[in-house]
Parts: sequence; structure tokens; C-alpha cells
Amino acid sequence: MPIPRFALEDDAAFETKVLISGAGLGGLMLGALLERAGIDFAIYEQADRYIRIGSAMALTANVLPLLDQIGILPMVLEKSKPVEKVECYNEKLKLFLPLQYHHTEKFAGYLARVIPHPNLYDILYSQVPEHKILWGKKIIRIQDDHDGVSIGCTDGTSYRGQVVVGADGAHSGVRESMYKGLNEKGELPRPDKEDVSFNGVCLLGETKVLKADKFPQLRESSSVIQTMGSLQTAETITRWKSQPAGDMCEALKDLPLPCGENLTLQDLMEETSRELLSKIMHEERFFQTWYSGRAVLMGDGERILQR
Repeated sequence: MPIPRFALEDDAAFETKVLISGAGLGGLMLGALLERAGIDFAIYEQADRYIRIGSAMALTANVLPLLDQIGILPMVLEKSKPVEKVECYNEKLKLFLPLQYHHTEKFAGYLARVIPHPNLYDILYSQVPEHKILWGKKIIRIQDDHDGVSIGCTDGTSYRGQVVVGADGAHSGVRESMYKGLNEKGELPRPDKEDVSFNGVCLLGETKVLKADKFPQLRESSSVIQTMGSLQTAETITRWKSQPAGDMCEALKDLPLPCGENLTLQDLMEETSRELLSKIMHEERFFQTWYSGRAVLMGDGERILQR
């Protein structure tokens, strides 16, 4: 692909203090905080629009105080459910790790919550002025100097600010550009040059509203997280390959569920829209270098826990 010519936007672009790459949960949260602090910012997202992800987020006492502080906890409580216990089963439905969380509210001040990813995204999105989110802006170049930092996007536009934050996920363009510059100067640590390790696959989805007569645990006031053990071990996984989520669904459809009599994963799949099913490749890496000059990384940009 030819390298685009970069043209600076109008003078207003120079007034932006913080350039945020990525309009995910981390980027929106940072934007919400900066908005309240009165610090000018802009968010640049490579996607043309928000893509709904069929997954859920667990919110615990390490983040709930922040949501409370900025005044959005009531909205989160309305769209989420409390988590009082987590049960881990093996593939034979034998419970091997029961965890109780009802006591966390007493010593941490907050009971853990689980919330659909789209609901949390909508809440955070509502806290950021729409004109401060620029869609279709994939950052491919960062130029740091004494007076500020410039970013260049694939569409040929360029923006300038005081600091750039890479909140653009596991495959961060900000990190890639930052590491390229450090590597050329011989300043990138060897561990940060190594490949990311692959350690598993996760099937994610978000069902429609379920009926309590078929899934009796829905009658409980709190949520229950049930984790199934792997059908394979590290020794039996002999190859890695890309595979559509539909193929994975077919392979796992007969996996029994502990949330009702004679239920299998197929029962949940039948209540899930195909566009809300996704397969995630789990990768793991903690990077040593998470800032350089006027660029800093956050979230999966500086630590990869999944792809």
C-alpha cells in the first residue's frame, strides 16, 4: 500500500491536548475523565462505526469506585446484575472450584457486577461529546518533537497535540509505531521484540432474553458465572489454525451445561444471534515498554491478555 501524504487539519487541531487512539472502553473512559477535568482531547477510532460485541464485562471493586466517582454507577447498576458466586465445572459437570463473592461488599465496599459489553459501551459513550470521536481514523505514524506530537492516519490526515495515548487494543498501532522508533534507536528491550504466545480459544456470545422455565437460575436475583473446563489439555492441542466461529459452535454444541436439566451449549446457541457470536484467540504478553516521549499505552496496548 502506498504511503499517503499527510496534510494537517485546520489550526484547531493544534489545540488538542490529548490524542487518544481507540474508541473502546478504555479510550471512552479516559475521554470521560478528561471531559470532566476540562482537558481538551480527541478520540481517533479506526472502525467506521461501533461494532456490537456479544460478551459480558465483570466489574469489581477495583473499577466500581471510579464509576461511582464520575457519577455513572447508577446507570451501571441499572444495566447489570450482582455477582455473588462463581462456579467452575469440568466437562463432566463436576464442580471443582466454587467461589463466593457476597462478602466483598463488606470489606471492599462494592459487590461485583456483570454487564453486557454493549450496555457498558453505551454508558461510557454517552459521557463523551460526539464531535470528539473521529471514526475511520487508523493511526499509522507518530512523530514526537520538543513542542508536541503529531499522528498520521491512513486517510492522509494528520493531527497534533501534547500527548498521544494508545488505547487501541492488543494490536495497537501506537505501540507498533512507538516500538519501531525505539528499535531503530536500539532502545527497545529484547523481551518486547519477542512473539506473542498463543494459549487458547474462547467462544463468546450474547443470548436473547431467556425464559426462566427453561433456565431456572434466571429466577435468582443475582448472576451466576459458570465456567466449563476445557475438553482438551495442552498436550492434546497439537496445531493452531484459524477457524470460523460457526465451526467451533458445531464442535461444542453437545457440551452439557450445569444451569438446567439436560441442557447443552446448543440450547444457548439457539437463543443467540449469529452476529453476536465470535471466536477469540487468547494471546498473552506483558510489555516492558509502555511509554516513550509523548506516547503512552493503556489497556491491551501495553498488556495483551486476549485478541
